[in-house]
Amino acid sequence: MSDDTPAWDYDDIPPPPPRLAQPRRGSSHLYLSPPNQRDRDVWAAERRHLNGWTYQQIADALGLSSKGAACDAVARGRRVPDTEREQRAAEVRETLRERLELLHEAALEVLGRRHITVSHGKVIMVKDEETGQETPLLDDGPTLQAIDRLLRINESYRKFEGLDQPAKVEHSGGVTYEILGVDPKDLR
Repeated sequence: MSDDTPAWDYDDIPPPPPRLAQPRRGSSHLYLSPPNQRDRDVWAAERRHLNGWTYQQIADALGLSSKGAACDAVARGRRVPDTEREQRAAEVRETLRERLELLHEAALEVLGRRHITVSHGKVIMVKDEETGQETPLLDDGPTLQAIDRLLRINESYRKFEGLDQPAKVEHSGGVTYEILGVDPKDLR
């Protein structure tokens, strides 16, 4: 295992906490856990459950020797007290909320642009009946796609925030049981 943190290629996922040296307990040869072991374990559990990483990916990112060591780190990370997990979950929720807002803004920018129709590398021109001049034909496709994307982003946001309430179904009436093969007189 190396002490170097591997190169980090994921923009939307925070890098793993650095690996610190293991302190020794007194003059014995027993090693204690590094001071930030809990942070590394929680990070491993988050990658496994939030991002769907394999144990091998987690082991590679943390510089662990095997998938088994990554599995142990994930298990330790899941045992962290609820208060710490809730704090980290709040941070993750805020990150996801910011992502949805960025996607919403990008879709609004596309919606606000003027799109012209291009076919075989040439701009399609139409004659304006009022002025008699040729103007580019506007393309509604990107606008409609941006609207569709905005609807999907809004749906994701509603689900994320729990704004969609489940539909209540009311049922009234009685239930009648019929037992086949038994004489009703025998049941009395």
